Amino acid sequence: MKLQIAILTFIVSASVQAGDGAPADGQIADEAKTPSRIVRSAEWPDFIGGTISVEQSLNRNSKGQYVYRYDDQTEATKQYHEASCADIGMNPAKGESITVGPGSAAWHCSSIESNSASDAKSTDYVIAYAPNGQVSAGQNFISYGTVRFNSSVSGNIQGSAQIDNGRCHTFYNEYYPPNTVGSHTARVLCFAHAPQTMNTLMEGCVPRACASNRGSIRAN
Repeated sequence: MKLQIAILTFIVSASVQAGDGAPADGQIADEAKTPSRIVRSAEWPDFIGGTISVEQSLNRNSKGQYVYRYDDQTEATKQYHEASCADIGMNPAKGESITVGPGSAAWHCSSIESNSASDAKSTDYVIAYAPNGQVSAGQNFISYGTVRFNSSVSGNIQGSAQIDNGRCHTFYNEYYPPNTVGSHTARVLCFAHAPQTMNTLMEGCVPRACASNRGSIRAN
């Protein structure tokens, strides 16, 4: 909690302003004619009972998609990302993520449980856990999708988390060395427009294994 309060203080001192609770769909182009980079802001928990607006800097890739990378962010955003992952006992994912859909945003977190050559004899696997739960209609909500994996060979873990049949959709891609046992969690922000049941999906792949899992979130 002390770490989180310190990070909140840093973010406030860096002039990251609180928003008004509307869906997080604002994108600001730094260059109107050639937006190679945009800044997206969204409301997230401030760890002391309120919310705060946090910016993410997104760079356009060769396919025209806007990509989040931890190393491209301001110090304030990096520290908020760290706090967001520390809140669930993980670290910021250092790969790439792409989040699409009006009102959606995401943080990606990772943890390494083992990185030992002895794991090379074990079977490669991926286990996926889709977002589930109940939320309030007419509000932003945060949901979690996780994959646990074991990969005996080096390569990327990649996949996506989807809310409401892909209305809020975040993709991830991160490299790991061989013999890695770990987890990847997508912390996804979405907006519940009305009382409804929203289908969810979490999927992930390592070089020799894939998995997916479906769930649901009920907005009341």
